[in-house]
Formats: sequence, C-alpha cells, structure tokens
Amino acid sequence: MPVVLFEDSLVAQLDPVTLGKPAFAIHCGGYSLVELAIGLGQPLSAIVRPHLREMTSLDYPDVRLGISSASDATLLVNARLVPSVAAV
Repeated sequence: MPVVLFEDSLVAQLDPVTLGKPAFAIHCGGYSLVELAIGLGQPLSAIVRPHLREMTSLDYPDVRLGISSASDATLLVNARLVPSVAAV
C-alpha cells in the first residue's frame, strides 16, 4: 500500500524547527517519521512546502514528491505525527 506523508496548514505550529526541513524529518526520541515510513518497505511519497522540495528530493532519494500513483488503498499520514512505537 503506498504511503503519502503530507504537511498541512498547521505545520507552522512547529516553527522554528520546521523552517528548513519537512515536519516528517524532525527527530523525536531518536526516530523521525520518514525513517519509520521507509522501514515499512512500501512505496513512499511526500507533499511538502514548495521551498523544501529540492532539499527533500536530495536528502530522501527514496521518497517521491507528490502523489506517485492513484490507488484505492493509500495511507495518508500527517507529517506532524509523532514518530513513536505506538504510531508504528
């Protein structure tokens, strides 16, 4: 099942930490959401703010930008989700 990490309009509540990187790249307790999502072994894509697109594609080559394919079963995950064992 494809997984899409997306940033919503409330990502600004995480400033200043998210000014220069996507919300899913923030480390919390040794994990980041993108690392946990990559570990799922599913196709992974992300929707990030425009000024972060190029950096995201360079930092995370395994993550496609935008929604890569239309599928009936796609898991949409808010990038502000805390990367915890319970989330996995």
